[in-house]
Amino acid sequence: HQLFSYLNGHWIRQKRNDSRSKLAGHFIQGTSAEVYEIYVLMLITWKDRLFEQVKGTLTNGIIGLLTEEEFQKEHKSLVTGLVQSYVQLGATNPNNRLEIYDQDFFTPFVADSRAYYSRESAAYIAQNGISAYMKRAEERIEEEEMRAKSYLDASSYDKHKTAIDEVLLESHKKRLQLECEPMLREERWDDLSRMFRLLGRITNGLDPMLQELEKYVTNVGFSKVKALNIDAALKPGRRPVRGQPNPGKIYIEALLAVHGQFSSVVKKAFNNDALFVAALDRACRKIVNENHINKKSKGKSPELLAKYCDILLKKSNKHMDETELDAKLAQTIMVFKYVDDKDVFQKFYARMLAKRLIHGTSASDDAEKVMIAGLKETSGFEYTSKLQRMFNDIQLSTEINTKFSEEDKKLPVDFSILVLTAGSWPLQTQSSNFNVPEEMEMCISSFTQFYNSMHHGRKLNWIHHLSKGDVKTLYLKRRYEFQATNYQISMLAMFNNADSITTEEFKNTTGLAATEFERTLRSLVDCKLLSHGAKGPLPREIPSTKTFELNKRFASKRVRFKITAPMQTETKGENNHTRKLVEDDRRVYLQAAIVRIMKMRKVLTHNNLIKEVIQQAQKRFQPNIQLIKRCIEGLIEKEYLCREDGTDKYKYLA
Repeated sequence: HQLFSYLNGHWIRQKRNDSRSKLAGHFIQGTSAEVYEIYVLMLITWKDRLFEQVKGTLTNGIIGLLTEEEFQKEHKSLVTGLVQSYVQLGATNPNNRLEIYDQDFFTPFVADSRAYYSRESAAYIAQNGISAYMKRAEERIEEEEMRAKSYLDASSYDKHKTAIDEVLLESHKKRLQLECEPMLREERWDDLSRMFRLLGRITNGLDPMLQELEKYVTNVGFSKVKALNIDAALKPGRRPVRGQPNPGKIYIEALLAVHGQFSSVVKKAFNNDALFVAALDRACRKIVNENHINKKSKGKSPELLAKYCDILLKKSNKHMDETELDAKLAQTIMVFKYVDDKDVFQKFYARMLAKRLIHGTSASDDAEKVMIAGLKETSGFEYTSKLQRMFNDIQLSTEINTKFSEEDKKLPVDFSILVLTAGSWPLQTQSSNFNVPEEMEMCISSFTQFYNSMHHGRKLNWIHHLSKGDVKTLYLKRRYEFQATNYQISMLAMFNNADSITTEEFKNTTGLAATEFERTLRSLVDCKLLSHGAKGPLPREIPSTKTFELNKRFASKRVRFKITAPMQTETKGENNHTRKLVEDDRRVYLQAAIVRIMKMRKVLTHNNLIKEVIQQAQKRFQPNIQLIKRCIEGLIEKEYLCREDGTDKYKYLA
């Protein structure tokens, strides 16, 4: 041993210095022969004299031992030592230390494994089917991973994994992938989870699964929406049927149910993998925007979603506690993310929010703010800016009312107002003239004077068709207090000075247009506050001489109640008005987008301009190509753009 140390430490070093030609590795090239370190010389001798003659038999023997589990358990160190001997022989070739291990052991070992598993997998599938085979494949993969870690060199782990995956999975992937749809249909979540783990090991193995999931979820969603059978009930102006659930609510909850069902599947079977979450999102976007209801009436999904929010956020929604409401609003925001025509949702939501704020029917200011915060997070500050200003107006109105009440005013009635910024509130203008009763006129005049003293240059426009008040009865044995609209109050107030009033007198005193007048009068008769000398409802055409009196026999179980306002349900005209506003806003938005693009580009071809406009607009809605073309023509007429002669290019002018 000391001799070998001396030779390695002194004699070989001297030879290297003498040769003055140091080479890489463990040997030097002298003037006459190669000189090796003792250990390397031993390996070379063993390799040349013994290994080269027995390596085939040795390799086959080791491969045979690696397939005998009982032998491996008892003689693991022997097998490990044999495999490592191939690696150690690499010292004889410093330029490629793993050449002998790769060529003489690993390559034959992998070839043997491929042949064995190819035979086994084909036979197992034929006999037991895909579901059982996937379990078998997982077991085999786990066994091979343990075998690799126990016996193979670390450098070959990845190559070994690839080889096993190719023979067990890649060669059968089409048969596995064909089973995805039946597994989804039969709700075999464990099998899907196993398929996800297995196919995720090979390149592009999950792509067909993603396509199948998206297709299946889309078809299920379309089928569930079609099965609702609510097309007729969703027609604009259709009055809700007492005792039947709201069709819009049914529709949105069906969408939520589909998303909830398959979110659970993605979590359970696919471990919430980002690719599968994205596939579910694509499917849900198709369901929301391409189902037969939304196709038949473009923009119906966002409209119904806004109405569903209205149901959730009203005081009448008493069966939900705060936690449940927050959860429902979060689900609503999730559906909102899938909506293409977000501008339609914005218009309907703003209109309904305005009604809730004006009439004080919001269940909770906190819930309203949570919803607006969700919309802001999804679509940005600009999308919710008007909604936020509406809230600010309500808060400022509270302060104004406080200051007004502190003024020394002797008003005939208690009086409070809401001062609303015209550009922020989606309110229709008053469609009828109205002669304000004397009791209200004094209040209006007093407040107008007070407000003008605070703000110069501002004009107040009174919206009487949305105003209301509380009325007390003094003519009945039992006193009642009820809420009525300004139009209804103006008619009832006339009985302070008369016992009976004709249709003509009502009309002249209130000044209401025919349609609004008739609606208001009928509402008072229908609730039995007024009698008209005959049983049943009023005739279709009310005679101008017909006399009305206060119903002295009026009775109600409730001391405080609200008179049903005429036309509380949405009318077809109101719905059409909202949609017209959407179209007008889209036209303005597209024209502004075209001007911005052309101002930056200066010159642009027709197709490229259309493409860039669509890219900008699709965050809010899916623009119609014909509408974009009309907007371009309008801007050419206004001389913002011009066509370049003989080309399909536009040039910016303004």
